[in-house]
Amino acid sequence: MVLAGFNGASKSTLLSILNQSCEADEGDISRSRQLQLESVEQFISIDLMELALLEALLDKLSNDEKDFGEYKIQQCLRELSFNPAEFYYKVADLSGGQKNHLIFARAIINAPNLILFDELTNHLDLQTLMFLRQN
Repeated sequence: MVLAGFNGASKSTLLSILNQSCEADEGDISRSRQLQLESVEQFISIDLMELALLEALLDKLSNDEKDFGEYKIQQCLRELSFNPAEFYYKVADLSGGQKNHLIFARAIINAPNLILFDELTNHLDLQTLMFLRQN
């Protein structure tokens, strides 16, 4: 589903309300208990820049998954065309395209059933779009 509108029409605000990063001024929001929602970040947090790529994804896993999540992370990174040597690159040293893949990987690593993209075309190259369609 695509939400389209003019600049300033509050599309980003609506997405922020849906992902609970801000509250609505009025009205009610009901969410299914089965909903696992993730948002594709627009920018990489400064806090992640000094981490290795692998660690930046490990940060998204729950504490229960962190001990055994490295395989899951490596598989995700391989599917997004990172090679094993790049798993240990500092986030700050990644190319712009690699950073976009990291942003996408952080959204999909927990297998959400709904992903919110604000400015979809900022993050998806053809390869990533094909990956999204297959999964």
